[in-house]
Amino acid sequence: ESNIKTRNTRLPTLRVGVMDSFAVVCLPALLDELDGRFAETRVAATVDTSHNLARQLSEGLLDIAVLSTPPEHDNVALELLGRQTVEWFASPKLEMPREFVSEAMLLRQRIFSTPAPSNLHTLTTNALSGNRELGLRLNVCNSLGAILNLVEAGTGISILPGRLLHTQLKAGTVHLLRTHSRLPMQDVFIGTNKGAVVRALPQVAQMIRKVSVDVAFCG
Repeated sequence: ESNIKTRNTRLPTLRVGVMDSFAVVCLPALLDELDGRFAETRVAATVDTSHNLARQLSEGLLDIAVLSTPPEHDNVALELLGRQTVEWFASPKLEMPREFVSEAMLLRQRIFSTPAPSNLHTLTTNALSGNRELGLRLNVCNSLGAILNLVEAGTGISILPGRLLHTQLKAGTVHLLRTHSRLPMQDVFIGTNKGAVVRALPQVAQMIRKVSVDVAFCG
């Protein structure tokens, strides 16, 4: 535990990676938990797509990460944190049907996604693969938070984790688009580098689980 405290600045920093949705919903509470357990902890937080976080774990650039449906790496250990629902979302400004919408209706809109090879990009292209002749106006952005703002503004639509839009759904600034094909739930993992020397990682993993349960991040 002592090697993540700031009293000796020569000791390593705890390098934590989190996907966008976890950063928005859980990161403040996780930092509070870390402060309560490890006084004056130094944390270097990286917010990125799950594919990039998995690569950084594998390269030893991160000690621990929260990531969704990541690619496999031999030197990365994964523990299931839970499962998360993803859905199509739009702003009421677009006046899209509240009942079921067809793929053709989706394809008439500007569609936002994180860049390939992210899970969101794969989900989006797979969901609309049956109507390639209609054309896919896919716009990529590397920030899920920015995509959420664009969807809320009525600039386009996107597949997003439902938990990320809890506040917007309650306020009515976005609504769910019901499609005939259900999107697969996404597995969320705690990943660690098998060679990490930070002895506090099991305790940090338990804090991540606690925070996830407290805010109902998965489910």
